[in-house]
Amino acid sequence: MGDFQQIHFDHTITLDIESVPMGERDMSMLKSTEELLVEAPQSYSKVKQEAWAEKKSQELVAAMEKEYRDRSFNPMKGRIVCIGIQFDDNPTEMIHYDEDEKQMLLNLAKRLKEFDRYIYTSYVIGNMIYDFDIRFIIQKAFKFDVKDLIIYLPIHKYDKRIYDLSDRFNLGVYGKHTKLVDLCDFFGIKTPKDDLDGSMVCDAFARGEIDRIEKYCAKDVNSSYLCYKKMQI
Repeated sequence: MGDFQQIHFDHTITLDIESVPMGERDMSMLKSTEELLVEAPQSYSKVKQEAWAEKKSQELVAAMEKEYRDRSFNPMKGRIVCIGIQFDDNPTEMIHYDEDEKQMLLNLAKRLKEFDRYIYTSYVIGNMIYDFDIRFIIQKAFKFDVKDLIIYLPIHKYDKRIYDLSDRFNLGVYGKHTKLVDLCDFFGIKTPKDDLDGSMVCDAFARGEIDRIEKYCAKDVNSSYLCYKKMQI
């Protein structure tokens, strides 16, 4: 905990992104009933072979769906839907969805530049923010050559500006993670998951519910800031 107490910053930037998979589901992962029946244990009766093939088919569909949804967490296979940001205790702002992902990064860089006098004396707050949100943004910034984001955001895991809620809450214990919804429940903060949660973003995006996703993201940001206030030393 000593490292956490060495530096105190005067300002905060609370950050959260929502992301979804890119591309289509990989249908090549599936097999036809005929192919599966060939693979079924030959010692089985016909009925058991058909049951085996059906179960295997369901497993392949589940694996395909998991591979597709997991792209949301990989900057090389997913894309940003929106970015929520809050400066100090001001109202949460939104970098809105744009089909041009680079434009979203440019919009974020422009907003951070307006705060640049405080950029290096601000905690950058979020839950598992370095492992996911910052990594996702920076890797996309590498791709689209958005230099300001690479300059403004902490890109080194030991940067003292990073205020990862889960890491602070668990006193830096390696491999110990706590979800934001659980932190909110523990601290008595209204949960941001009352209408949507992370597992539902992909389907909401497919239905075109961008506004709903952005409202959820904004709640995440505000709840993260309130959790920070609870742990502020």
